[in-house]
Amino acid sequence: MKPTGLFAFALITRALLAQPTCTVAAPCSFSINIPYDNAGQPDTRPGTWGTAASYSVPIPFADVPSGYLVRITRVYGDVVSWPHGQIAPGTFSGVLSGLETTNPVPSQYVAPGLGAMAGCFLYFQDRVGAAGSRIPAAVDSIKNGLLGPDNVLVLTQAVWLNETGVSIHMETTLVVEFVFEAVN
Repeated sequence: MKPTGLFAFALITRALLAQPTCTVAAPCSFSINIPYDNAGQPDTRPGTWGTAASYSVPIPFADVPSGYLVRITRVYGDVVSWPHGQIAPGTFSGVLSGLETTNPVPSQYVAPGLGAMAGCFLYFQDRVGAAGSRIPAAVDSIKNGLLGPDNVLVLTQAVWLNETGVSIHMETTLVVEFVFEAVN
């Protein structure tokens, strides 16, 4: 099942992104709302059940000054989700939303495939039942939010272990603060 639409109400303007005054003391910001709807496909991986699906949205930064990269410094907002229609009592779906760069770096501290030391710098997950879910998001100091040379931020949303039998609606709504950082 494909997402029902991408309504990126990004309040990003070229003028905002081109501000040469973005510094640690005076960061730039934008807000974004990305909805996602999916029931998933049968999940046959060992140790799983139900259905799963994910959707990634690249968010390219425009007018980044030459010789600079974008560093995400702070994120706040929420992730809301709820099932489409009634579901049986006691059934749930996992939901997650995360931010990453286009160049994740595997961690040297854990077995391959188990972690990243750079790339994914924000990750929220919860379970959603009949009453829905709201995950408050407030990360005031992101240490590893430097984007790659493409200056693209990626928002990924997913449903997993969905045993509800229906599509799950999610919306990730965030204010993203960033600075321009000189390339060393």
